Amino acid sequence: AVLKKNADKSHSIVLTPSIAGSYLVYVSDAYKLQIIAAGQIIPQCPVDISLYDVNRISVTGPGLETGCVGKPVLINIDATQAGEGSLSLKIDGPANVLPTCTSEKQGLFLLKFDPPKAGTYKLFAKFYDQSIPGSPFSISISDPAAGPESVTISGAGREGGILGGKTAFNVKLPAGFDSHLLNVTALGPNAVCDVTSSSDNDGSVLFEYTPTLAGPYSFDVLYDGKHVTGSPFEAIWVRPPPDASKCSVAGIEKHGRFMVDCRNGGGNGFLEIAVFGTYCPAENINVQHNGDYTFDVTYKIFRPGKTTISVKWHNVHLIGSPFTVVTV
Repeated sequence: AVLKKNADKSHSIVLTPSIAGSYLVYVSDAYKLQIIAAGQIIPQCPVDISLYDVNRISVTGPGLETGCVGKPVLINIDATQAGEGSLSLKIDGPANVLPTCTSEKQGLFLLKFDPPKAGTYKLFAKFYDQSIPGSPFSISISDPAAGPESVTISGAGREGGILGGKTAFNVKLPAGFDSHLLNVTALGPNAVCDVTSSSDNDGSVLFEYTPTLAGPYSFDVLYDGKHVTGSPFEAIWVRPPPDASKCSVAGIEKHGRFMVDCRNGGGNGFLEIAVFGTYCPAENINVQHNGDYTFDVTYKIFRPGKTTISVKWHNVHLIGSPFTVVTV
């Protein structure tokens, strides 16, 4: 301890302890000692000062992270190096629990509670009203009786809708379920659909995919090889309303062949092609759908002159239609 003289002729005792515990402070009769605690003067000497260090408390045990419904959760608390003090323990979770804490020996405690319901429980632990490092502790409790039927699926990616980019659905796993045992396969209108996944700390797994073609997308969601509740399911995706201004024509300036691109034009595929020459309509018109809302068009005009080509998407002319091509 160091004795320092203050400007008002009083003195201060500076004690820098390295170990938690009780210290006795003696002051000679030549000095008058005043110790003020909580606004009250403590005049007696020697003075017993108890010091503690909450950072020297450790919380361990298999029950600190996981447990099961129907089995007691056991947690060890070691405060042997923290000094004297009192523990304050509280558990919040999906069900009310009353923890018991017994002293094994000086500074060693055993915490026990019986979770009646699966879910995540929070252990709030304090020493002298200071939070113990790591508090609150998250304890995941699983229910051995729960099966794949307790898994739930939600999100826009399950329902379907209008095509327009990436979508997703969420699979919620009960506490204690292993996300590595979850498997999802998807089949689009004409091929296997790629699905990516990412996990959250709350037991949710997000599955993302990008539907590119209109039609049904079927999904199998399995946990440990068994279908979960709601699996298999089908999401129906449709194209946006038709918009001829978003369609285009390529190669029409060349006689006999051109291509129509309606991939961004919405609608379900109502394409109208009319070709007629100066004196008569085309002898032959052929329209081939390529499977992706692009169309190859071929036609035959045998008489030279101006050829007029009308291209409509859902009864609306494309920009530039009708087109004029000179046949020689």
